[in-house]
Amino acid sequence: MNCIICSNESTDVIYKNYPGYVEGSFYDIYHCSKCNINFIDPNLIDTKIYDGIYSGNEHFGYHRYKKYVSIAKKEDDPLLIFTKIDSVYYTVAQYLKENNVKKILEIGSGYGYLTYALRKRGYEVLGTDISRNAVETAQQLFGGKFIASAADELKNLLNEKYDLIIASEVIEHVKSPIEFVKNLAELLNNNGSLLLTTPNKDFSKRAKIWRTAHPPVHISWLSYKSFEEISKLLNLSCSKISYAKYYPNHENRFIKYIRQGRELIEPSLIKKDGSLNEYWERINYTPKWNKFDSSAKNLFRVFMHRVKPVRDLSNFLYNIFIERDITLGVVLRKNS
Repeated sequence: MNCIICSNESTDVIYKNYPGYVEGSFYDIYHCSKCNINFIDPNLIDTKIYDGIYSGNEHFGYHRYKKYVSIAKKEDDPLLIFTKIDSVYYTVAQYLKENNVKKILEIGSGYGYLTYALRKRGYEVLGTDISRNAVETAQQLFGGKFIASAADELKNLLNEKYDLIIASEVIEHVKSPIEFVKNLAELLNNNGSLLLTTPNKDFSKRAKIWRTAHPPVHISWLSYKSFEEISKLLNLSCSKISYAKYYPNHENRFIKYIRQGRELIEPSLIKKDGSLNEYWERINYTPKWNKFDSSAKNLFRVFMHRVKPVRDLSNFLYNIFIERDITLGVVLRKNS
């Protein structure tokens, strides 16, 4: 299997028959040492899975989107709230704070809450998503213009250039990261930037196989080296977003680093009948650390996450000595 970034033929199968998103599906995990990327065979992907995710069912990992919709509809500045609960949106806010931006294209806009939040700040924003279900929902919720389209079709649909293209948590879903970035770069104006976020393969050295959403929902797990290789092949500059000043509400980054850094081969999320796997219902689907009970484990979680002085001190030390986040944020620009 050739690497989906650099076409390297010397990739290794590091895990055979990794459990897929739906029970009974399995995928081999490949690794390219040149790009430091793990990936599955992109020919095994069915994009209809995204219509299922946005159909209204409570799929673990994506149910939080409904919470973000609620925030967007009731808050005066929803982006500010998003930055306090999700490092993906901290990435966006940091870039906007440091750069002069007017016209934005959002790729993978989903239910439209980020597009709407940016519009509320006065930006001219167009949201796009591959899922027609998601686009129809976004239009019903927030109005304005949204387009149902894959990234490689946008250059034929749009006649405009953009100051900023945001693709948050999208590149790990695409079959060819190179073609994805290339197509988006063509929609940038001369001084424009492409801002991408993705689950960070560099987050922990202990987890080496797959610490991201089950395949085929996620096709790849990328590192900063992966983006350096992409930028080199496409003659783009590449820089990394810093999380050294990221202080989220109700999240102890050090504890998250310890928990997420483990190597786990976890079972499928969805059973064949479409219901949630009991493992995820019990372990992850409903967070329990904020439900006070007498168990030592929950008491410790409450103490570390909810007691603000403890959380802030822990995050302060984490930002000094470790800093990297479970989200990897990169900025790609055209070389002049």
